[in-house]
Amino acid sequence: MIRARLFAVVSAAAWTALTPLAVAQIPAAEVSTPADTYQELFHQVQTRRLFPDGKTFVDATPKRDPAAILKAYRAHARFTDAELKRFVRANFVVPEAGATPAPSAERTTLKAHVAALWPHLTREPVKPVAGGSALAMAEPFVVPGGRF
Repeated sequence: MIRARLFAVVSAAAWTALTPLAVAQIPAAEVSTPADTYQELFHQVQTRRLFPDGKTFVDATPKRDPAAILKAYRAHARFTDAELKRFVRANFVVPEAGATPAPSAERTTLKAHVAALWPHLTREPVKPVAGGSALAMAEPFVVPGGRF
């Protein structure tokens, strides 16, 4: 019950604060999704479930020009799962799933719980990298949960 209320509180706060900012900063026509950018590479990584979290590859940042990555992928006839995962790690900075702080027996109120989680949910401003999925954020912001 506490988790559901915490999720509702944090989600509402994050969406209220972020939605107008994100919409105002990046016109929809300029945003290219990882599926658009990496095409069959994206499809293969996602359908083969190379990572336990479906957001892992989406949040990966390319180490070089996305067109060059896609060209190198296409030049290889076939990839085993292990080869494809190595290819992805060689060409992208792959985020590792962050640890969520363990609940403490000392926390007795929802307010105390949120206060303890707040530093783990706050992110610094983001400057997007070409080929990445991050949206530009000029100010620090809050995400509604680790890999939400």
